[in-house]
Amino acid sequence: MSSLEGAERRAGKELWEWWLDALSFRPDSAGRLHVRQTLKHPEVQKKFNALFEALDVHSAGSLDAEAVVRFSEGIQGTVRVLLDQREPRCVITIPPATAAEHDFLVNNFPILFPPEHPLDFRAFQSLAKLVLVRRIVKALVTHHGLYRVQRGMRAPIVVDLTVREMSWCEETSRRRGGREIFRIHTVAPSTAAAVEGFRLGSIEESPTSSSSPRAADQHWKKRGKSGLGGGGSPDAR
Repeated sequence: MSSLEGAERRAGKELWEWWLDALSFRPDSAGRLHVRQTLKHPEVQKKFNALFEALDVHSAGSLDAEAVVRFSEGIQGTVRVLLDQREPRCVITIPPATAAEHDFLVNNFPILFPPEHPLDFRAFQSLAKLVLVRRIVKALVTHHGLYRVQRGMRAPIVVDLTVREMSWCEETSRRRGGREIFRIHTVAPSTAAAVEGFRLGSIEESPTSSSSPRAADQHWKKRGKSGLGGGGSPDAR
């Protein structure tokens, strides 16, 4: 155990990439390239900044353990196969964090984020990317198994993920979700080695906010497949 900053420095890469390495995911896969490009996109960077400001309720410039738990509890979303005719049966719900995961964050917060390395915006970005990637991969592995996910998915995967502001409800003695403070809707390319997958950028959901997942897929299909690295830039709004 060490500070998050120390762990990232020793790994020589962002922690979400180190975590995928530890699970034997290929470093050159189309899926990882897509995640890397999405997380570095300027619009996504702005969203991380807005998320940090929403969690920093005291405008302290750094977050405490309680804010981290609120962030973790507020993560919701689904993972599904693009244009799959079996919807909604194949929609995978992104699992919530377990009590043990929250206990780990709270109990080890002074070690992960000591006074000399507080949970400022830079550190939060690193932690948030790790938590979000881990939660999405966990959903896929729970449904398909680790071996299949390691080998790669044969069809593009739609990820629709949000973080909601969590507040304490006195009536239920539980936290409840409020307004949306972070959202990513993106299509990850086919990642199986034998598949000539398209490099798909982050896409904007169908212009109507009430559109179903099917409508969003059809909207993407009409727009056409965007090739990252081939002159197209991802739309991460």
